[in-house]
Amino acid sequence: MRECVIRINGRVYRLKRDEVIGKLKKAKPRRVYKYYVEIDGVKYPMRQVAEVALGLPPVAISTPEAYRLCKCLGFEVKVNE
Repeated sequence: MRECVIRINGRVYRLKRDEVIGKLKKAKPRRVYKYYVEIDGVKYPMRQVAEVALGLPPVAISTPEAYRLCKCLGFEVKVNE
């Protein structure tokens, strides 16, 4: 099981990939504009992945922070074309 330790806004988060995937499967995917992570054939916006994983509101996390988190968890970040 892959674990990620990441600091965002001065707080340290310890996340497990499998737990994040479980939370995402319960969330309704939002519209993908540019960057996304695909899990079991479902596209989730990269920032939504971070928001769900951290339990933060959308304004509390930046795109670069969301990217670092997704990469730390071992997700492939793709570009919507």
